[in-house]
Amino acid sequence: MKTILCDTNIHGVVFVDKPPGLTSFDVVRKIKPLVAPLKIGHGGTLDPMARGMLPILIGQGTKWMESLLALPKTYRFVMRLGQETDTDDILGKVEVEKPYDHVCENQLISAMKHFEGTIDQTPPMYSALRHKGERLYQLARKGKIIPRQKRKITIYNFRLLYTNLPRVELLIECSRGTYVRTICRDLGRMVKTVGCMESLVRERIGCFTLNEAVSLMELLSQGLEGIKKHLIQKKTWNPSECL
Repeated sequence: MKTILCDTNIHGVVFVDKPPGLTSFDVVRKIKPLVAPLKIGHGGTLDPMARGMLPILIGQGTKWMESLLALPKTYRFVMRLGQETDTDDILGKVEVEKPYDHVCENQLISAMKHFEGTIDQTPPMYSALRHKGERLYQLARKGKIIPRQKRKITIYNFRLLYTNLPRVELLIECSRGTYVRTICRDLGRMVKTVGCMESLVRERIGCFTLNEAVSLMELLSQGLEGIKKHLIQKKTWNPSECL
């Protein structure tokens, strides 16, 4: 893609609907030529297999990163019961298989109550966290398992949407640092089977919903004009007020 020297007054955030199969950095790299020479980054990593809201920060908007990371996130996801994988999602190698026919909605709802509020969660090895300068997922691919410290996360809302065993669809509103794949693993174990994440959609960040995001394909096809059209600037939005 040809680099365009753009209007340097473009500063703010564009909420992109990230398609599955791309990393958050892939999205940044695709958009970067449209806004060069301005700085660009993203406001919170979204799982490569996931779809949904990814804040792309442009120019002075990169200073909003911490404010965006602090906002609660809402995810809709499908957990598949009966299988546990090394990555805690369906793309990984199956390590454990267990029966799941005994699981009912009442069991799930009862188990889900244990996740509400502030809890401790151990980050998965397949994550973008760093250990001595190297990503954990890079170490995991080499067969290395590094002890991880538990971290405090907060689950504000956790709802069961439907069950069609082995699949269970859920909605969760949570704080930064929450790994939904780990929720699937832990919830599966809590109902006396195993589980992994089958799909994930980030539907909300603070007060912004997926309906307000632009698809990556549409944004790239519109070019710089698309950036201007979908840009949210500080004069119209204060991240700290969007809780």
